[in-house]
Amino acid sequence: HLESFFSKGFYHGILFEFSQIATLESTWAFRILLKLDPNSNPETVEKKRKTALDILKLAREGIDFVELAKQYSECPSKVEGGYLGEFKKNAMVKPFAEKAFQMKTGEISEPVRTQYGWHIIKVEKINEETAISFEDAEDKMRNKLVEERATNLAYEEAEAVYDASFEGDDLIKNAEARGINIITTDFFTKIDGPDTGIKNSSAFASYAFNLSLMEIGDIQEFEDGYYIVQPVEKIPEKIPDLKDVEERIKIDLIEQLQDEKANKYANELLVALRDSKPLDKECEKLNLDIVTTGLFKRNNSIPHIGFEQEISRAAFNLSNENMFPEAPIKEEKGYYIIRFKDRQEPELNGFEEEKEKIKEKLFKQKIVKTFDAWLSSIRKKSIISIEKSFGE
Repeated sequence: HLESFFSKGFYHGILFEFSQIATLESTWAFRILLKLDPNSNPETVEKKRKTALDILKLAREGIDFVELAKQYSECPSKVEGGYLGEFKKNAMVKPFAEKAFQMKTGEISEPVRTQYGWHIIKVEKINEETAISFEDAEDKMRNKLVEERATNLAYEEAEAVYDASFEGDDLIKNAEARGINIITTDFFTKIDGPDTGIKNSSAFASYAFNLSLMEIGDIQEFEDGYYIVQPVEKIPEKIPDLKDVEERIKIDLIEQLQDEKANKYANELLVALRDSKPLDKECEKLNLDIVTTGLFKRNNSIPHIGFEQEISRAAFNLSNENMFPEAPIKEEKGYYIIRFKDRQEPELNGFEEEKEKIKEKLFKQKIVKTFDAWLSSIRKKSIISIEKSFGE
């Protein structure tokens, strides 16, 4: 019975999967970092420590910590007054994390030494760790099991219809005999798919177009359920009458000519810039605007342009020695010519923090995957029935 499966032991086994509704201990903090090379001599280390103590004295005398961070910190977070945002204990290097999570709200720490240098920490806010109760987890566990059971039942029903159907059979009759809902689509194209509420209609259309007329396809999952597809009628491709597409042809021709002209101008401009001709004067001739993006990350949206993967890929291949791409870059909005201006290498301490976050995420994924495999094994060996009185 389903209710007998909800034991405390099972609860402790499944708890991690629902950890998003529990709260791990976390803190919000500011910091001032005085950097040190890992191979710094003792004199340099002590000199930096004394500087940190002088800054600490100013902070404890009431000078705004944010302003002190902007003035003295050597961490990229200085531009935000040393603000680190919310973080969990395992997201930071050990000496920093141990000190930060021992502090009280509003407290400012003595200088803390890590491999990156001396840190002064100010705790802004603390979130205590909370555990999800069995009662809170029960509904989610029940819903998960019922949903998985419903998915299995849906597949079993689809399998029963499929096994009872032979090539050329009327799929509608076989499905109706088992009380399964039938959807008959209107005609659709391979690109757009049917307009009948199928979540992944493009994948549905691609699969359907690979079937022969009256062929019964294998069971397919298109994100929102299981489908058995049978094409019952096809309209072959044909060349439409000119009067039906004349306007579309005109529009396409204009767009093609505009594209060819833009491509020509873009290539001519790129050649001129490679010949060291002034950018502003060459752009003025073509009435073009020059836009400076500022710094951006490889997989992020580009300021003033948007998320354009080809431009980003080309930009990260440029340098002071190779300032222009091989050719203009064509995107949906038109052709782009880009010129390298500056590059900023990532901070090593930022990498260390990100590395710990990635390790934590992968560890969680591994636990969930292991639990799912265990649950699948248990399900195969068990028979689960739902009593009507259970939810009453």
